Amino acid sequence: MIDIAQILAGIADPSLKEIVAEFLKLLQQAGQDSSALAQETAQRTARWLTMEASGQLTQEEVTTLLEAQKNEILITLNTLAIEERERLQPLLSQLLDIAINFIVKAIRAA
Repeated sequence: MIDIAQILAGIADPSLKEIVAEFLKLLQQAGQDSSALAQETAQRTARWLTMEASGQLTQEEVTTLLEAQKNEILITLNTLAIEERERLQPLLSQLLDIAINFIVKAIRAA
């Protein structure tokens, strides 16, 4: 299976260069976080985007999965301690917002 970084390197649109770099940074942060929620979010997000790039999922399916994941995370965050919620909410929300609003579309166009 191709690596998400390789897929994102194939995005030729120069206007997305900084967004892709930020997404990769957030994905790495979430994957290395001590929270299982953050790690699972990073793994799912990368897997679904990889599946889109390989044609196993459509853009619409990936968007639906990512939006559902974001909603699930927002509910889960409300059950966490304040310190953990304050650390994870910006990281995971920004990761998924970038994936939903930019990366899903850019992968299909690449």
